Amino acid sequence: MKRTSKSTRLDVALVVSGAFALVGVAASGCNLGDMPASGASADSEVVVLPANEGFDEPTGTSAGEGGAGTPSGDAQFGTLTGTITLTGSVPNLPPPTVQDQTVCKPAKIGNERLVVGEGGGIQNVFVYLAKPPKVKPPAGDEPDAEPAKQVFDNVECRFQPHAMVVEIGESVKVTNSDAVLHNTHTLPKRNDVFNQSLVMGQEFELSYSKPELVPVKCDVHAWMNAWHLVVPDARYASVTGADGAYTLEGLPYGKHKVTIVHEGGEQ
Repeated sequence: MKRTSKSTRLDVALVVSGAFALVGVAASGCNLGDMPASGASADSEVVVLPANEGFDEPTGTSAGEGGAGTPSGDAQFGTLTGTITLTGSVPNLPPPTVQDQTVCKPAKIGNERLVVGEGGGIQNVFVYLAKPPKVKPPAGDEPDAEPAKQVFDNVECRFQPHAMVVEIGESVKVTNSDAVLHNTHTLPKRNDVFNQSLVMGQEFELSYSKPELVPVKCDVHAWMNAWHLVVPDARYASVTGADGAYTLEGLPYGKHKVTIVHEGGEQ
């Protein structure tokens, strides 16, 4: 398994902000796990230190193993930010063959296997901790507002969003905004299959019980595909935006294994 493909190289710039200093980033090879053959992943280890002096990392535990220990005094937390960019020219991917063109406009439907922004940032890359740290950021004085329910929509004959992080047990609203029949069909290995046809305005609820990377397709329109990354704690997972940037917040000091997954790689 290669970390890079013939057309895509993932150059990762990692920057830690907040009360941390970046000690080291080391590529640790690839681990597809439950990933489909069309994708590629790479792991990197990020070691972060608290700002106070006299730090001694506890033995026998690390954030990379779902730990991070408990520091003396108040635990410190920071934010990991980075950018994933394309090196070299953007490949010319073939456009899909589109039917139902009264609704599905070919000019608005591109090949989403690799989406590159103006600055070379790669969109729709998952960046996450495979094992959430045991030490969590303290709750604020006021309880957080109930987060809005995520929506997985069919818009202009494309899945929106193309790449989505879903927490185990979270309920996602699946709907169709197009005036044409669509189908949302998940292809998990560890979770139950979701396979529903939707007319315009119809809604269903989707949830997962086990962590994995799940491909999604539309059986009506072959070019429509998407990806759901199911994780135990969505705070420690991110999807790159149009500029290739991502953010992971609330990381305690210690060693963290960061996994990077993109659909456009090859084995």
